[in-house]
Amino acid sequence: MEANWIGILVSAVLSMVIGVIWYSPKVFGKEWAELTKISHVDTQDKGQMYLCAFVNALVKSWVLAMVIDYASAFDMISGAVIGFWMWLGFVATTQFAGILWQRNPWKLFYINTGCMLVSFVIMGGAIGILS
Repeated sequence: MEANWIGILVSAVLSMVIGVIWYSPKVFGKEWAELTKISHVDTQDKGQMYLCAFVNALVKSWVLAMVIDYASAFDMISGAVIGFWMWLGFVATTQFAGILWQRNPWKLFYINTGCMLVSFVIMGGAIGILS
């Protein structure tokens, strides 16, 4: 399996952009802050946080690219479909544990998991089209 570094980089950037938009105060940021009791002002070292988030996005993109390559899904639709299945099998199920064990509100589950759904589908599509 070969890594498509352009696709990985583009999809990681897309994931970051989606997160910034999704958690902005005009979209779900205010509700997320209320549910988590975390204010956007509470985050002191945003530079370090964004760097760590970008590394996280690169890892997600790289793993997704490897799965897409393994499945020979070299178009946008196939990549997006694999992104969906990866989200369903690993992200949604893992996030659901927060509902069961941490008693997180369903609304928080929908906000966080919805962002990851959009991210994984778009990342998969981008990797597929750039492969």
